[in-house]
Amino acid sequence: MVSVVNLKPKTMTSSVLDSDWSNNKVVFSVIRGLALLALSLVVNFQAGTYASLQAGKGVKDIILDNIKVRDVDSIFIYGIIAFFIFISFLLIVKPKRIPFVVKSLSVFILIRSFFVILT
Repeated sequence: MVSVVNLKPKTMTSSVLDSDWSNNKVVFSVIRGLALLALSLVVNFQAGTYASLQAGKGVKDIILDNIKVRDVDSIFIYGIIAFFIFISFLLIVKPKRIPFVVKSLSVFILIRSFFVILT
């Protein structure tokens, strides 16, 4: 018996997107992820406030004190914009990744908040 392989590329249609959002598990997972993201942003704000109140004197750094000052504002601004455009494109292509990305971002922010308190 000969098997036929479908070589046509899949295209993003509304039926593909609807099938992802019609699944209750996906919807509840996104809602839980957004709730966790909101909680992590609140924790991050509180950690920043605590760190600002507990700030002490600055200390010298042997490496940073001996290198030239460079303006890297444009790298920070345009880099994060390019990053978000790239991630948005990936999420549009495969919407099933949205719960994972939202929860991963939430955990990253929570861990960062912990280290903001420590430093």
